[in-house]
Amino acid sequence: MKLQPGAFVAVVATLIVSGFGNLASADVPAITLIGDSTVTDDKGWGAAFANALKGRAVVDNHAVGGRSARSFADENRLAAALRQSPDYVFIQFGHSGQPGKGPHRETDPNGSYRDYLRAYVADIRAAGAEPVIVSSLTRRKFDNAGSLRPTLGPWAKGARAVADELDVAFVNLFSRSVAYHRRIGRWRSKEFDVAPGDHTHLDSFGGNIVTGMIFDALAEIDHPLAELRPMTVRVGNNAVAGKIPTVATITEALGLAPTSDNGPFRIHLGEGRFEEKLLIEKPHVHLLGTSRKNTIVSWSDSGDSAGLDGRPVGTRGSWSVKITAPGFSARQLTFENAFDYESNRALPDDDPARVHNAQGVALMLSKGSDRARFEDVAILGHQDTLFVDAGRSYFRNVRIVGHVDFIFGAGQAVFENTSIEALNRPGKFPVAYVTAPSTHISQPFGMLFVDCRIVRHGPSVPSGSVKLGRPWHPGGDPEVNGSAVFLNCFMDDSLAEDGYEKISSTVDGVRKWFDLEPDSRFFEYGSHGPGALTGPRRPQLSAAAARYYTIANVLAGWDPHAQTW
Repeated sequence: MKLQPGAFVAVVATLIVSGFGNLASADVPAITLIGDSTVTDDKGWGAAFANALKGRAVVDNHAVGGRSARSFADENRLAAALRQSPDYVFIQFGHSGQPGKGPHRETDPNGSYRDYLRAYVADIRAAGAEPVIVSSLTRRKFDNAGSLRPTLGPWAKGARAVADELDVAFVNLFSRSVAYHRRIGRWRSKEFDVAPGDHTHLDSFGGNIVTGMIFDALAEIDHPLAELRPMTVRVGNNAVAGKIPTVATITEALGLAPTSDNGPFRIHLGEGRFEEKLLIEKPHVHLLGTSRKNTIVSWSDSGDSAGLDGRPVGTRGSWSVKITAPGFSARQLTFENAFDYESNRALPDDDPARVHNAQGVALMLSKGSDRARFEDVAILGHQDTLFVDAGRSYFRNVRIVGHVDFIFGAGQAVFENTSIEALNRPGKFPVAYVTAPSTHISQPFGMLFVDCRIVRHGPSVPSGSVKLGRPWHPGGDPEVNGSAVFLNCFMDDSLAEDGYEKISSTVDGVRKWFDLEPDSRFFEYGSHGPGALTGPRRPQLSAAAARYYTIANVLAGWDPHAQTW
C-alpha cells in the first residue's frame, strides 16, 4: 500500500512485525530494511524505527551484521527480502565495505559500491516496490582534540550520486549524524555505544535518536512516509492507550520529535523520577505527566559542576531542563534541581567537598524559547530555581520553591494563581529574595504575578525575612531595568516591610550597587494578607496604572489558553 504525497493515513489494524504472510496485504504500508549491523534490531536503528511506526506500518528487517553492498548481494539476500512484496525498501550499506574488511566485502565508493546500489534499485523496482537509499551514519570516533573524524564520507557521496542519477529518495543520514555528534561532543556521544569503545553500533537510546533523524530527512524531501512519524510518545509505564511508541527515556522521545514547526509533539510521562538533564530544542514539545507528586524530572547540577570541557558550568549551565524552542508546554509534573544545598551548606568552608557556587537552576527558558506554557507544575530548587531569560511564558496553578533570586531573568513571564514559596536559609537574613528580573529597558513588561500567593515554605521561615526582589543587572548592564509587578496577591507575614534589596555587580573591576530607584520597576497593587505592607520601599501602583499591567499586554498577542494540550 504505497502512500500518496500529502495523504493522511489512519491505521486501525493490529500487526505483528514477524510471522506475517504478505506484507503488502495489510492496510498499512510495508517497509523492508536491508543493510549492515547499524540497521539491525540488536545493534542498529531497526528496532527503534519499527517501534516508532507501531500501528502505522509493518517493518520487516533483513539487515545482517557484517554485510556490505557486495556480500549482501553475493549471498542473494535481496530475493528473500522481496519475497513478502514490500511497498518500500530502505537500503543502507557502507560500514562493512570500508578498507580492511576483506575482498569479499570491500567496495570502491566511486565504483563497485555505486554499481551494487544501482542493481538493488533495479531489482526493487522490478518487484513493484519503491527504493529509498540511506547513507551510512557516521562512526563516532573523535581525535585527542575532541574533533569527530568521519570516514564514511565517500560512501555517503556515492549513495547520493546514485540516488540523484536514478531519481531515488535519498536519506542523508551521514550528514545528519555528523552534525549531531559534532554538536554534542565526544563524551555525550558515548551514550550511543552498545559496549565501551564501540563507536559504530547503537543501543536503544541511539536507535531512537537516529530514527528521529530519518523522519526529519524524509520530511525534508517531502516523502509520503514522513507523515507516519509518531506525534505522541510515552516514556515509562502509564495509562495512555493505543498503539503509541514507548521509549525508555525522555531524551529518546525528544529524538523522535520533528525539527520542523508542525507540532504538537506529545510526550506522556509515567510515574517515577526521570533523572535526565534535558535540552529541549525542538518546537512544540508537550510534556504530560500523571501528577506533580508522582512524575518528577530531576537533575542535580550546581554552578560548580563540571561541564564536558571540565570547567564549571556556572549558573547558565546548572539547569535540569533548558528550553530553546518555541511552543513548549508542561502539565502535571515536577521540574527539580536536586542539588543538596542544605548538606553542602553544613560543610565547613575549607572542606574540599564544599561547593561554593551553589546555585542550581531547575528550569531555564533560554534564547529561542517563546510561548512556553506551564499548568499544574511544580518547580523546585534553592538558589536560582526558575530562570525565565527569554521569550514569553505563562505559569498557572504552579508551585515555585526556592530562596535566593529563585525567579529571575529577562523574559516576559506571567504567573497566575501560583504559589511562590520561600525556603529558609538558616543563619542568613533576609532568608530569601523572590525575584531578580533583568528586563531590558526597552521592554515595557517583565514579570507579572496575578492572584498569586507569596508565602513561607514551612514554619522555619521567620516573619519579615523574605523580600520580593532585587534589581539584577548582569555584568552591570546599564540597559537593564528589571520589572516585577504583583497584582492582587496574598502575602503572609514572612514578607518584609522593606520589600526590596539592593544588589551589586562588578563593572570593569569595580563593584557597583543597584537599588530600587532608579534601577528597577518593582510595583504592587491590591496586595492582601499580613505581609501586604506599605512604606517607601513597597512601591504601589495607582488604579489607573494597574490597568496597564494585564496578562494580554505582557504576553503581547499570545493567548496561552488557545494552545491545545
